[in-house]
Amino acid sequence: QRRGPWGLAGGEPGAPGSARVREAGSRGDRRLRAPFSIDLTAGGELELETPGGGGFGALRRAPDAHR
Repeated sequence: QRRGPWGLAGGEPGAPGSARVREAGSRGDRRLRAPFSIDLTAGGELELETPGGGGFGALRRAPDAHR
């Protein structure tokens, strides 16, 4: 995804989702674009990050006060 879910009533957008695959024995990974279909061999890794939810309402505290 290029953009995450939108926020409502002045809330910030959420983080976009992503998918990466690392083939067995490979040093690097590659990004996958949706929709995708892959065959992983033993030792291969698939990493999925689901999108974060968009915020609701304006931030009322200092951003560094959030944990």
